[in-house]
Amino acid sequence: MTAADYAWFEDRPPGLSESYCLTLARGLTPADFLDRLGARADATRTGAEALFEPSMDLWDAHDGRELLIGVTEVSGHRGAWALGLEFNGFLGITPELLVPLSAGTITVSHSRDIEFVGGFYWAEDGVIRLYFEPMNACYREGSTPDAVAGVMRNAGFDLRVEGEAEHCTEAALALAERLTGVRVTPELLEESTYHCGIVPVP
Repeated sequence: MTAADYAWFEDRPPGLSESYCLTLARGLTPADFLDRLGARADATRTGAEALFEPSMDLWDAHDGRELLIGVTEVSGHRGAWALGLEFNGFLGITPELLVPLSAGTITVSHSRDIEFVGGFYWAEDGVIRLYFEPMNACYREGSTPDAVAGVMRNAGFDLRVEGEAEHCTEAALALAERLTGVRVTPELLEESTYHCGIVPVP
């Protein structure tokens, strides 16, 4: 999979690409995932669009101090993964939450906000192996920042260019699939049932 395979993400589900966070954790159930984030249970909702309005309402009420996340189970490398979906959120790229979420497993998370700023994390058993901003993939941090440089290039990142990278959101989705085996599709996002939780931001 490459950035071109995720061109649909710009339009489906409506509004998600403008400000989102997608997080994948191997072997965790939705309940495990939410428990590791310290979430308090909220309603179960079907379809990504059902998360939009409550996410915006919660932001307006708490000014980003509490965020809504919906979690569903998906298939990937070595079995089941939990997929966490946020509209206008950033829980999955918050190291204070990402690191404990990855304990004993692998977690991959990426995001973008309305100003086109985002982050990509790959963590394993409490260690951040890779972090970079998709718009500036030439700058990478983590314990193994170059371990998947070739995979990044094949997914669609130009590691030589600083800033204004094209299709970096789509490339982030392709890279996440290459690392996890989870293929995100519009149908998956639009038809899944999400176990939702409200998480205080550290």
